[in-house]
Amino acid sequence: MYIKENEITLEPLKDEDITIFTKWLDKKYIYKWFCPNGEEEREAWLNEVNNIDGKYNHLKHFIVNYNDMKIGY
Repeated sequence: MYIKENEITLEPLKDEDITIFTKWLDKKYIYKWFCPNGEEEREAWLNEVNNIDGKYNHLKHFIVNYNDMKIGY
């Protein structure tokens, strides 16, 4: 997809993206939407994207890039 000749891409969330995802969750304006009920939801998100026990293998997570800069989940 191109917007004003700039490139927007989606790529699968990788292990190295977990750090930036965690930082995004810690931002108040993101936290209030992803974790309206508090820290328990935050931990649930982190468990889901880390998928350590394979429980979430059926889900696909993506990172949004704008001109090779990670801008969203």
